[in-house]
Amino acid sequence: MSAAALEALGLSAGHGGKSVFAALDFALRPGEVVALLGPNGCGKTTLLRCLFGLHRPMRGEVRLEGVPLAQVPATQRARRIACLLYTSDAADEEDSVDLGGRRIIKK
Repeated sequence: MSAAALEALGLSAGHGGKSVFAALDFALRPGEVVALLGPNGCGKTTLLRCLFGLHRPMRGEVRLEGVPLAQVPATQRARRIACLLYTSDAADEEDSVDLGGRRIIKK
């Protein structure tokens, strides 16, 4: 099995001192596809923001290819991690474009 491309070790995060998830451990390996599901307010976006280095965890760490994310320069992070968040504003066909079979919203 290959080494983790992205991993969370004991990751806890929240807002305003309130935790939305705690002690999360997982590893994503190259080529894996995962889905992050849950009700509104359960911490899905907060988790993603932590994984992308956009939100500081309360505890734990994120590693990119074995290196703590905090030590990876932003330019290198941008070359390795990408995110396209879905918004429900794209109800009109003219507002979206097809890219590789996936709907992408134009802004």
